[in-house]
Amino acid sequence: MRKKRRPAKPTRFIAKTLIYADHDDSDDDADDNNIFISNQFLNDDVIYEILSFDNDFKFIVMNCALVSKQWFRVILERLKQLAVRIDIGKMSRVQGQFLENIASVKALNAINHLIQYRDAFKLMKGLTTFDISYTYVHDREAKIISEMTQLTSLNVSNSIRIKKSIAYFREMNNLTCLNIGNNGIGVECAKHVSEMKQLTILHICGNGIKFEGAKFISELQQLTKLDVSSNNIGEQGAKYISQLKQLTNLDIYSNRIGAQGAKHISEMKQLTRLNISYNDINVEGAKYISEMKQLINLNITKNNIGDEGARHISGMNQLTNLFIGNNNISNAGFQNICVFLVDTFVFLSE
Repeated sequence: MRKKRRPAKPTRFIAKTLIYADHDDSDDDADDNNIFISNQFLNDDVIYEILSFDNDFKFIVMNCALVSKQWFRVILERLKQLAVRIDIGKMSRVQGQFLENIASVKALNAINHLIQYRDAFKLMKGLTTFDISYTYVHDREAKIISEMTQLTSLNVSNSIRIKKSIAYFREMNNLTCLNIGNNGIGVECAKHVSEMKQLTILHICGNGIKFEGAKFISELQQLTKLDVSSNNIGEQGAKYISQLKQLTNLDIYSNRIGAQGAKHISEMKQLTRLNISYNDINVEGAKYISEMKQLINLNITKNNIGDEGARHISGMNQLTNLFIGNNNISNAGFQNICVFLVDTFVFLSE
């Protein structure tokens, strides 16, 4: 049985059509079944929209840039607006003039290639966002990354053996957003992270930092967004996190903070988004959280708050989104929520 051919991506179809199209309208013998598109009818913004459908850097450079001088120019000018994917193992074929204009990169196949193409990364002088998650980052790779001092956003989450390399990132003074989630870095590395005082966004979930690590993280007083979920920080850790007075967005789910931990979090009157699910805060904790009248997005899933806790939450009529599933709430309790929160999107499942 013959396999069905997968349809080409829109960008690739259009680019190939433009490359091979015959722009001579005087050719009477042209096949009426062929579709010819002349790029003279496409302005720069339209070309950019076409490119945004496919962020494969190699395809954009090796194919789209060959369509015409206009496409070549648009690609050079607009690369800074595209978040491109780069197969690092094939970087040797890419010209430096394109690398210099890249601002955001998702690195693919980085294992063993980051060191090999170190000089190519030095050409990326405009690079500000670098995603090298789900790969191998050890001392040598971390040192190369730390040399990209112009970076403002770095994602090294789910990276093998990065634990001993976090210290290198302390010298990246322009970095304001860091994702080191799910690396098991522990308390000592949390201390290294706490030295990066310029950070405003930090994802440090799944790292086993416990309450001692939470104490170090509480020193980052300029944070506005924090994901500290799945770190077993407990009630004491929640108390430390509550000291972050600039924080408006907090993920603290699955940390065993209990009702008293919820009390500490409820004192963060500047928060507008909170995920406190899977923390066993019970009815007492739900009462504390219900006092946070500035919240607009709340996830309180699986906290065993029951109908009484639901009654407290139903008074938060400022909410636009509420996730409240798996809380031993009866049908009558859910109906009560829907009656009082008429302008809120209520999600009853996980």
